[in-house]
Amino acid sequence: MDEQGELTHFVSTGKDITESKLAEIALRESEERYRTVADFTYDWEVWIAPDGTYKYTSPSSERTTGYKPQEFEKNKNLLLSLIHTEDQNKVKQHFKHHFTDEKAPPIEFRITKRDGKECWIEHVCQPVYSSKRDWLGRRASNRDITDRKRGEEMLRELNEISLALKYTFTEEQIFEIVGKGLKNLRLTCGISFIDESQNKLFFKYLDFNTKAVNAAEKLTGLTVEKFSIGIETVPLYKRAISEKKSFYQEDVEDHVRLLLPKPAKKFAGQLTKILKIPKAIISPLFVENENIGLLSV
Repeated sequence: MDEQGELTHFVSTGKDITESKLAEIALRESEERYRTVADFTYDWEVWIAPDGTYKYTSPSSERTTGYKPQEFEKNKNLLLSLIHTEDQNKVKQHFKHHFTDEKAPPIEFRITKRDGKECWIEHVCQPVYSSKRDWLGRRASNRDITDRKRGEEMLRELNEISLALKYTFTEEQIFEIVGKGLKNLRLTCGISFIDESQNKLFFKYLDFNTKAVNAAEKLTGLTVEKFSIGIETVPLYKRAISEKKSFYQEDVEDHVRLLLPKPAKKFAGQLTKILKIPKAIISPLFVENENIGLLSV
């Protein structure tokens, strides 16, 4: 400044911050990549700190349990409160490993979801460490295995049915055992027996809602008691019997259309909705190598 106080010159300095800015961008991109991988996993992933608090919970927690990630992060005991009474002890025993750096074997347990439904969880975890080998807690992956457990239950039940069939002597007893077994599995089913000519099937057992069956009969003008199916007209039935194999039917509407007589074929779509059968499994029933009918689940 001059003697009058007027600004005559100024001095400025500059610093090249390109490198630090690039580092910031790289860090943000790296964080985004890891966050994308973590947040969009199908299974419910968590990171549990040594003190038992949740350092990270993936959004899949809400799909699996009905509870948001923030709820688990605020309440470290929330998961324990959801576990089925009969599984509490084994889970608590397993969770003791969460507070050490020991390895723990996988475990399966049941929880009650927010909507009250029961869900089977497969839990796998392992210790995690920093680059300096400091123990940071455990990373755990929780998978919904309810469908798998239901399948295992179905196989056990069907195995019991097979064993029971060895000691039965009449078709009536066989149909009763199969029907009760599937009802225990909460599965809707239809059992049809084959006539002596091995050409036609007749419904012997139909475990559908009575109102739905009545509505279906009214719609089509057919009755379950008098309804028969020509095996030759349904390729899947013919194949199941000849190959002694079960088959999965994805498009039930087309399948139902084949079963119906020509005047009623137009009602196939409505029937699948009334009877609530979007998909089905077709399985032949054999006793001592003789086909006695078909099972539709």
